[in-house]
Amino acid sequence: MHTRLLRLGGCVLAGLVAWGMAPQAGQVAPPAAAQNTARAVLLGRVVDADTGQPVGDAVVTVIVRPAGSPPAAPNARSGGPGTNQLRVLTTSEGRFVVRDVPAGAATLTVASPGYINASYGQTRPEGPAQTLTIDPGTRVREVTMRIWRSAALSGVITNDAGEPLPGVMVRAMRRGFTRGQPTFT
Repeated sequence: MHTRLLRLGGCVLAGLVAWGMAPQAGQVAPPAAAQNTARAVLLGRVVDADTGQPVGDAVVTVIVRPAGSPPAAPNARSGGPGTNQLRVLTTSEGRFVVRDVPAGAATLTVASPGYINASYGQTRPEGPAQTLTIDPGTRVREVTMRIWRSAALSGVITNDAGEPLPGVMVRAMRRGFTRGQPTFT
């Protein structure tokens, strides 16, 4: 029985060599599933959400969970076990290309100095993101990601006579809603 398996394995290896598919010396053959799975290419751009101008040198991160895997925790940075993470920089025109994207549910995020980190599908800062379903061999074109500039406040606190008041503490608060009621944090 053992000899038969060795002969069968030798025949398979000889067939692979004849077809040019056997691994070369020092290489490891990829799993059969990986050999038949075509990878996707994502093409897109990052723009300033207010002006529509391209944002160059932004870091675009793509996290792909394989199809059928459980969803990652909402705030997970790595996506969990079995995920693939790819990063690219945008050009000066805000364009990016991500090659060899495996099939699955993709989460795209973007970060750039002077901007608030954003995700694909957001329509406002810190709004809900969308996942992008990647089918094998898909070529997704014009994935547009919007990113918002961070802001700064400046000014002078004065008294009734218009003189500056040193040492006055100032707080900036964000207005939000909790159970339909306005709140400030």
